Amino acid sequence: MVNVTRSEIIYVWLCAGLLSACSVKRNEATSENTEASHQAQDVFQFDIDTTRRVPSKAIVANDGLYYIRPFFGYKKFIFREEPLIKSKGNDEVVEVENDVEDGPESWMELFGPTRIWASSVLSPSGKANYEAANLFSDNGAWCEGVEGNGIGESVSIEFPGKGYYGPYTVVNTLTILNGYSRSRQLWNDNGRVKTLKLYVDNIPYAYLELLDTLEYQTFDLGRVFSRSGVNFILKFEIIDVYPGAKYDDVALSEFEFNGEGHLCLEASTEISMSDGTTRSIEELKEGDWIISVDPNSKEVVNSQVLNVAVVPHNNLVEIWLDEGVIRLTDDHPLLTIGGEWAVVKPINKTGCVKLVSGTTLAFINNGEIKGAFVREIVNVKGIHFTYSIVHTSTDLPFLSNGLLTSIGYSKWGAAPPNRIKVLEQP
Repeated sequence: MVNVTRSEIIYVWLCAGLLSACSVKRNEATSENTEASHQAQDVFQFDIDTTRRVPSKAIVANDGLYYIRPFFGYKKFIFREEPLIKSKGNDEVVEVENDVEDGPESWMELFGPTRIWASSVLSPSGKANYEAANLFSDNGAWCEGVEGNGIGESVSIEFPGKGYYGPYTVVNTLTILNGYSRSRQLWNDNGRVKTLKLYVDNIPYAYLELLDTLEYQTFDLGRVFSRSGVNFILKFEIIDVYPGAKYDDVALSEFEFNGEGHLCLEASTEISMSDGTTRSIEELKEGDWIISVDPNSKEVVNSQVLNVAVVPHNNLVEIWLDEGVIRLTDDHPLLTIGGEWAVVKPINKTGCVKLVSGTTLAFINNGEIKGAFVREIVNVKGIHFTYSIVHTSTDLPFLSNGLLTSIGYSKWGAAPPNRIKVLEQP
């Protein structure tokens, strides 16, 4: 425990009142949003905000669909000996690691998917299988099982329509590891995907142009969710391939989806440390100690960082204040001077007010609280690799660029699922 100034006590008093108010508002808003979602048509929205939600690196193809090219740099491919997720056959329930003590490893473990299946699967060879579930592991691959080069074969993935922290599950990006990555020889011998056609509930949406490389490729999908809150399916159909040197079989090694819910900050954001210094979030490590606010004891406490995630996001905003600027995802809550959590896009943050130009945020400088006036909010285009303090020893709010910020894994809803049902056929 650290010494607390009078100003900090006043500041925490605001927080205490806020959390109680948010609890009531959350219940009321959830009911209203649920009713509204059932009145909406069951359609998929991917261009809600055309100033930002059109996928980056996308052009419009002749048939009117997006043609999306990849980003690189999210993570580097490393060969592994054992898969993280294992499967043996059809209709088997597959355990997904979800260690709450250490924090979630990915957005997928928190928010879906719920099922995965493929139009065909190559027969097992010795101990190796080629099931669709391998796409959610760090080893093995899904390999189509028809004669020829696999054009027309597909893999389908179902997501829960209702989010586990708000009304919707929203998918933003997909990172793909192309080919059979178990070894460089197998990658070269087997075919790789050149073009995937993405369908959202059987409605064509986009083409994904994959490069012939053993590197992770990240695609900006815009904003995909079910407006009515029902489960939705993303299907990826093989349209074109890079032929293998030895086999006709075509493989994909890994899919990683990311979306709204992992609350992230831009890499240079300064985090207030327990020793009185600040450190950019990209330099933060597990085991570091940061300053947090305890609304129950009304004191500032030390929190140990247990999990820091790097997440690709396409929903960054830049908030200009009279006390500087902060870049963060548009669903990341910040505390106002009036004691309310505010977010730029509160669609999945029931109980929060909308953060707009003219909002005054609570700002701490040298132990004193003052108002930071929001002058302008700008959408940041493209995919950006951001950082999230997912889990700490207290999970209490912390200070980023002097602003009180919620923890990276939002606890606004029920616990996430810990199982994925694997089906080779729906």
